Amino acid sequence: MTDTFAFLPRQFASKRKPPTPHSTAPSHRNNPPASTLIQELSAPQPASDARFEENDVPLLLALSLSKYWLWMNPELRMDIERCTRVRANDNFFPLSYILAPPSPLSSLEASETQIAKALRTHGTSLVDLRMTIPSADHKRKAGSFEIRPAFDSGGEGDYPTTRKGWDDRTVYVENLPVKCKTLAGVCRFISSLLLPQEGPGPSTPSSDCTRIQNIVSPGSHSDDEPPKLKSFALVTFKTVKDAISLVESWPWTGLQSLHETEAENKKEAFRFGFRACSKTIWEGLNAEYLRYQQQLAHPTRFAPKQHDIDRDEPRIPTSSPSLSITLPSYPPNCLVFIRNLDHGTNKTALRVLFSTALGYDAGTVDEAIDYVDYTKGVDSCHVRLTSPLHANALVKFYTDAAGAIKAELITGTREEVYWERVPEKVRQQAVMRLVGGSGTETEEREPKRRKKR
Repeated sequence: MTDTFAFLPRQFASKRKPPTPHSTAPSHRNNPPASTLIQELSAPQPASDARFEENDVPLLLALSLSKYWLWMNPELRMDIERCTRVRANDNFFPLSYILAPPSPLSSLEASETQIAKALRTHGTSLVDLRMTIPSADHKRKAGSFEIRPAFDSGGEGDYPTTRKGWDDRTVYVENLPVKCKTLAGVCRFISSLLLPQEGPGPSTPSSDCTRIQNIVSPGSHSDDEPPKLKSFALVTFKTVKDAISLVESWPWTGLQSLHETEAENKKEAFRFGFRACSKTIWEGLNAEYLRYQQQLAHPTRFAPKQHDIDRDEPRIPTSSPSLSITLPSYPPNCLVFIRNLDHGTNKTALRVLFSTALGYDAGTVDEAIDYVDYTKGVDSCHVRLTSPLHANALVKFYTDAAGAIKAELITGTREEVYWERVPEKVRQQAVMRLVGGSGTETEEREPKRRKKR
């Protein structure tokens, strides 16, 4: 045993006497490198990096190791199996395997040490964690921690092995509440709307965290970036029963009835117009939206050709209705008139005011408010919403509120007269947003009025 220690607490380091000279320099080859890992784990992280809730980590860990996620990522599954097949590993594999995008856990944008801390605090019932020395034998980049999941053990659940089987368990949901800004938030919200699990015993954290297998917002995603969420998502469940239950409880069409005794999450879902449908129905609606967008972009391409009409059939009168889909000239039931405003306000302040009334923040308000039509110095304005749902929500807010501001939904002749003075290009963009198309902000395309001198 040498008189030189590999690690000394900081408060004793200054008092330590210099070592007795030796004829040969002491060797540090056998110093345990685990001390460096202990310092890293116990060192406080900068405040700028702590941007996530630690109790979100177990939920995202379960999504990152769900049967569906491993089925969708065969390379990850094979790398994990390669580690767990080695008896000496005792079914542990590197935590770093599930930290890289597009893994759900990567949405936290946290370091491996921060994730390990959160798992030790909130995930002890779901996963075993240990520190290790990185090895060059791993195919992927290995970090300083290894995990062994305590859920989805062999034979648990009846998981499909085909795409059709998973599609039967997938539901499309939209109009998620504003508070559902993260994957973990959506996971908790959807779980709260499901019926209690039926079984011989009480539900456990391990069984609850596997009911939802995946959450993703449809659209173009890069494998090099963390997953992003919008106000709509495709949710894949462990069982077909949960998928059917959610669709039946929150149908795509029809009004919901709400009782005062309902839970807060159900009240939020009712307020924002939350609804769900099967993936099959969503794919049909999505195909219809795409055809509609193509007709708007290329109207002549879809016009019927004269030589396609049978000459033996009588000519269709010009007064008969067109066989093609008739598009509205403006988005109906999306216009709200606001009065009793402060004369000294401006568009920016009004946009913030109305977004607060709808429960949106500056980053997501564009999903609800299309344009604030306001002239400086007057006490009223028109607000163009992206859907009738948001228009009704804004009117309801100021109807129930006790303040002086009043809101009125504009329909009929007044609505037609208003939209007639809006440029045609802006009207088409508003219609595109209503039916689910993508477009730029109409506020940027609205022509500026000339200032009077």
